[in-house]
Amino acid sequence: MRFELQCLNWGYFHVPLHPKCHTQFTSTKSGYAYIWFPSRSSGETGRSKDEHTLMVRLSLGAVACIKGGFLVLTDRFDAAEFIDSLAACKYFAPEVTMSKFVYLLMLVLLATKFGALCIEQAHFGFNPGAERNYKQGNWIQSTTDLSEGSGKSWDFSLPEPGYVYNSYHEYDGHSDFPTANLCCQYTQYVIGIHDEGTSYLQNDGTDIITLGYTGSPNMVWNPGIPHGLPHTLGKTWQGTHTWAYGAYTVSGRVLSEGNITIPLGTFPALCVSYHYVSTYIDYYLYQWETTEYGIAAYVSTLNGGMLYVLEEAEANGSALEDNLVEGVPGLKIYPNPVSDKIWIKAPAQGNWDISLYDIRGRKVHTLGNYMAKDPAEAIQIELGKHKLSSGLYILQASFEGKKQRHRIVLKN
Repeated sequence: MRFELQCLNWGYFHVPLHPKCHTQFTSTKSGYAYIWFPSRSSGETGRSKDEHTLMVRLSLGAVACIKGGFLVLTDRFDAAEFIDSLAACKYFAPEVTMSKFVYLLMLVLLATKFGALCIEQAHFGFNPGAERNYKQGNWIQSTTDLSEGSGKSWDFSLPEPGYVYNSYHEYDGHSDFPTANLCCQYTQYVIGIHDEGTSYLQNDGTDIITLGYTGSPNMVWNPGIPHGLPHTLGKTWQGTHTWAYGAYTVSGRVLSEGNITIPLGTFPALCVSYHYVSTYIDYYLYQWETTEYGIAAYVSTLNGGMLYVLEEAEANGSALEDNLVEGVPGLKIYPNPVSDKIWIKAPAQGNWDISLYDIRGRKVHTLGNYMAKDPAEAIQIELGKHKLSSGLYILQASFEGKKQRHRIVLKN
């Protein structure tokens, strides 16, 4: 017996069932989907519920259907629940050996990872020379969906009047932070207080660990606090960390998955929760993470609720962006960022094909073919009429077999 997993589309996984398994898909008021497996005594023709032995019991949201001999699972599928059900089953088909059973479990675990959003340390954009600027203001918790699960939607506009400006730099150790290889210099105005300083980080290639920040004396975490990367839906972690004011227990959990809208655009995102508990204080920090911009927004329950939304940052690369070309010397594109009209100053007369791509390399619009009659005159293109979402795009200009691509930021 050979098990395989097939991904028909994002978030749906097909687990082949044994050809002798006459399955029934039963929805019940208890909120579970039951899949019945024929016992050895009932043979191939047994179809009644009484003649079958329970194979798996899954939450209804985890099972799409049984179709064409496949158990179709959605992105709400819980691997642990599936494994528990299989492990409790006493009536496997004769061909199901223990080694094949273990192989199935491995495939099931892989299935929960494949196609799901995964945020890795590279997505955070904490690279030397990077800048990530946030606007800050009050946050009302009741306005934000902090429940667990998939299919969530979050929408944040830029708050005011506060801000946090971060710039990242390579770092080579400090007497208090000997393992630091990265530092973040920040300037902020939060709840009416101006402040600036430096936080020290360690990028170990898999995770980003917060070691502490400047103070009198320096505030040093021992051990450093990990972000818990990589992040996938449902992941949890916990640790105890001491510093000048005692010990904190920090518990992390990836709560939910959905789409977040900020002024820079709409992106798939994970909502991650950090719970900080000490003798003196107990609070939560929630952050929304994307592959395009890393931490797109975050909130804290301190001081009655504080919201931070990303205003300016360089987006992470895409396959198309990694292949930015400058095949037409002298081509100029402005303004950038753009809200409505953009001008292209072509260095040569002729027909120019202009196209727009999103950050994933997918063509959004063929903006048209434009004739450049005079290098001194710029081609004018109205982006506003296409009703595009705010965000990062790649504009491609083609001329006589040569191509040039530019990153542009659209702000509506």
